[in-house]
Amino acid sequence: MPSAPKWLFDTLEFLTPKLPLIEVVEAVFLSKSVKKICFKGDLKDIQFAVGSFIDFRVNDTEARRYSVSYSALAL
Repeated sequence: MPSAPKWLFDTLEFLTPKLPLIEVVEAVFLSKSVKKICFKGDLKDIQFAVGSFIDFRVNDTEARRYSVSYSALAL
């Protein structure tokens, strides 16, 4: 899990675009070290490239990093 000083996360949060509200609709361990998490939300204006990552801040000094392996838009 990435960690950084609170002031750095605060600055990055201020400077980077915000994701819309999303929800976790599925979470399954594929192995002891790989977890598949499916998110649902209005992501039509956001472009994800397979292999890129998204960090979600979980507290003042830590974030969780997720790698994008698939993206589909529901119509």
